[in-house]
Amino acid sequence: MFSAFIITLNISIKGLGEVFLQGLLSFCMLVKMTKPKPQLKSPCVNVCLLNDEDICVGCYRTGKEISQWGSMNKASQQAVMKKVREREAKSSLVSD
Repeated sequence: MFSAFIITLNISIKGLGEVFLQGLLSFCMLVKMTKPKPQLKSPCVNVCLLNDEDICVGCYRTGKEISQWGSMNKASQQAVMKKVREREAKSSLVSD
């Protein structure tokens, strides 16, 4: 979801440089406002290999979960982490 706002600028020949800088600053603020920030640290361990079930053998997320992680809210990320723990517990690669 992107937020948008309208900027009204008074343009004059003399103040064109200032108008450009104000517009650039406003654009940067807009980009900063719309960039989703993950709420939780990614479980990625840089071992990226999907198995036949579309589960990463490194972090136990599905391909879809991996690709959507950055745009998920905290609750969605927590739900994924719960599934990750369940998948990891069932994995033959992890021992107690």
